[in-house]
Amino acid sequence: MNLTRAVGVLAGIMFVLGVAILARMILFPKQKPEGVEAGMPALAMEFVESKEELPKILGGPGDETWRDAMKRDLKFDYGLIVLYWLLFVGIAAVLARGGGRWAVWVAAAAAICATAAAASDVVENVRMERVIGAMDLVADIKTPGFLKWLSSFVAVALLSFTFFGRGGLIWVVGALCLLIAGLGFVGLALVKSGVRQLWPVELAFVLMLLMSGLVACAFIFRPGAFAPTPGSS
Repeated sequence: MNLTRAVGVLAGIMFVLGVAILARMILFPKQKPEGVEAGMPALAMEFVESKEELPKILGGPGDETWRDAMKRDLKFDYGLIVLYWLLFVGIAAVLARGGGRWAVWVAAAAAICATAAAASDVVENVRMERVIGAMDLVADIKTPGFLKWLSSFVAVALLSFTFFGRGGLIWVVGALCLLIAGLGFVGLALVKSGVRQLWPVELAFVLMLLMSGLVACAFIFRPGAFAPTPGSS
């Protein structure tokens, strides 16, 4: 199995896991405690600014079952962090191999951003677990959360170059990457300006799952389109 197809398989695994998680959330939603308003509690936690916001996410003193479920989800998230880091770095490797010197530099920047996103995600999860356990804002979650999303969206924007000029409809994947990055930047700008509208980030996250499915199709069924071009070294 060559590099392109291997990364395609990884993207397919990410897509299947993501769809399974979304399907579980939609078909078998967890019963929220009274007073909890967050549609995606983990995402809402990433942008918490004061402890007064916590009851709307974590529930009250008697809602231990809810908080225990959130802690379990955090442990599962570590596996997803490894998976998306490998996927982003893998796409970067395909870009570096199939383009000229400029592609190597873009791929290196994307890999650095992916690593920064994964590292920020780990820090965020550790701090989030502390906050859930204490039911108080004992650690800064917002900073690593913001850095995680910013680094992720920059990485996705840079990785879009992997899919342009490959022939056929592969450019659609690159266009989707740019759409995801654009939505993400708008969402982060809203958060920074004090507007509590998380839907652009939520939508960008869902579209990332679609992106992984399209990447899987492109890499598995059209690997030749990503072969090194003559004189690319």
